[in-house]
Amino acid sequence: MAADGPKAGSVSATHPEIVRLPLVVAASVDDALNRLGVRPRPRACWRIEGMRFDFGSSVILPEAEDDLSDLAALWHRTGGPPVSVFAHADPVGDDEFNKTLAGRRARSLYALLVRDVDKWDELHNTPWPDDDWNTRALGIMRARVGANAPSERKALFAAYMDAICHEPDGTPFRLQKTDFLGGGEDAGGKADYQGCSEFNPVVVFSKDEDQTYKDPSLKEERNADNAPNRRVLVFLFPVGTRVPPGSWPCPRASEASAGCRAQLWPDADTRRNPQEARRTYDRERNTFACAFYDEMARLSPCEKMRRTLRIRLFNPEGAAMANAPYRLTVVATNDVRTGTAGQFNGEEAWIVEPAVLAPSRVLVEWGDATQPKPVPLKYRTLLFVDLREDQDDEATWRRRLANLSYTDTDLLEDALRAFQRDYELDENGQLDERTKQALLAAVDEARTKDQIEQGG
Repeated sequence: MAADGPKAGSVSATHPEIVRLPLVVAASVDDALNRLGVRPRPRACWRIEGMRFDFGSSVILPEAEDDLSDLAALWHRTGGPPVSVFAHADPVGDDEFNKTLAGRRARSLYALLVRDVDKWDELHNTPWPDDDWNTRALGIMRARVGANAPSERKALFAAYMDAICHEPDGTPFRLQKTDFLGGGEDAGGKADYQGCSEFNPVVVFSKDEDQTYKDPSLKEERNADNAPNRRVLVFLFPVGTRVPPGSWPCPRASEASAGCRAQLWPDADTRRNPQEARRTYDRERNTFACAFYDEMARLSPCEKMRRTLRIRLFNPEGAAMANAPYRLTVVATNDVRTGTAGQFNGEEAWIVEPAVLAPSRVLVEWGDATQPKPVPLKYRTLLFVDLREDQDDEATWRRRLANLSYTDTDLLEDALRAFQRDYELDENGQLDERTKQALLAAVDEARTKDQIEQGG
């Protein structure tokens, strides 16, 4: 497996090689035939995060430009193979609403790749809740194209497509309809692009989390935690693979979800709905409801878990550092992100970065915005991003302590004593319940000692 990301908004990678075992087939009798059916297995993948669309929208934002260049590079490096697009929504809303949204996003990306401006015009001319292809979308496109942006809508679509979808060297990247798995034979894109509704979440909340997130005031936090589920994948299949659209099991992107249900696991509802503990596809392998998609995605690096990372920045005196410039580096993949700490839930000095690989080590460096520019990034800390927040083993508690900079000792007991001393707890070096709760509050809510004591 070779990975080229993840970046902030996408990941591209090749899949592990599949070992094909000999097929054992019985002899046929009379005129009967033994049929062999081998399902297509992707050899590479590219994933674009939901952040590259406005929330609830199918308009591809200009921030996807570098991600699309990664897809171009991957497609050429793998020999120009046939591809297919799969779009996924999060569980907010019902199956039909999310099937429509996912289908519109799949159609939008497909149209961009083949430069089908008529399909974008169809999306523009078929209004749908929150999917505004009019004033805001056209304004975004004109701003990206620049002073010479055409006034005519289809011409603007074409110019914007070329502006954001190009090779790493800047020349336009464009696929032909025959470069897709179904060869463009079906007018509705069957086998070429499809919307998978909310059937395949990579993270499923626990029952307690799901109940908590029903509070309307937590909508922003819920949407951030659901971000990994909002994604569009392109699977790249072995060169020469072709699927007759009539034999492809997925319904068209424009069709209802009934066609999807024929492909679901018998326990599909259990898989995709909350249980006692939070589950992730990367760990439990039991969150995807669609057996057909599950079979293709099981070995895919593009379906590894990513989390929205939220960090609040403080100075050594414990004061929040509003507007602090920062650089965040995911160490294993050299995924580097820069920005300025902003607001989250009404508080200043927050970094909110979606789609961070988990588990992973993350180096955070930041500076004081009140200093003359260029601001030196004089503060730094190494964080450990957990795959799951509910783990209760020693290694996880060590990582949580390390995230609070209790790293001066190799002994868990000594680190706990230092934490307990700073937070005025019983200094016993044990993971008692009060220590756990204080540690979770300090790590997960980025609270200072004084805030915890005051119940803030």
